[in-house]
Amino acid sequence: MINFAILLFILQKFLYKPLIGMLNKRRDEIAKAHGGAKEIEQRLRDIEDAKEAKLEEARRKSVELIKKAEADAAAVADRIVADAKADMTRLSSEERVKMTRERDKLMQEATRHLGETVAVAVEKTVGDVMDEKTSHKLVEQALIHIKTSATQ
Repeated sequence: MINFAILLFILQKFLYKPLIGMLNKRRDEIAKAHGGAKEIEQRLRDIEDAKEAKLEEARRKSVELIKKAEADAAAVADRIVADAKADMTRLSSEERVKMTRERDKLMQEATRHLGETVAVAVEKTVGDVMDEKTSHKLVEQALIHIKTSATQ
């Protein structure tokens, strides 16, 4: 019995306590590792959520930028079209004024040539029969008649 008690004491002191201590230490390490794994899983979920939130914000901002760019492009296009129409209207008005001036100039020139031709024709026709004053008055009347008919 004494031998059994000594053997039990030695086994408990040198084998059982170190073995239990090692098992307890191993159980604590496993518990710590398990707790660390849960913490890592939570951190990964948080990181994934943050990534999704950033991606969603980036998508929203890109949509806003695209809409703003489209609106700006439409405004620029409208402004360009309006400027082109204004330029076209201005050029058209300028060309009309220019054409009116040229027409008036041609009419004046044609009237002057016609008046000279009438004056020469009247002088040749009635030059021998009428005096210079009467023929001059007749030429003036013909010129007035030509000018009034040309303006109509």
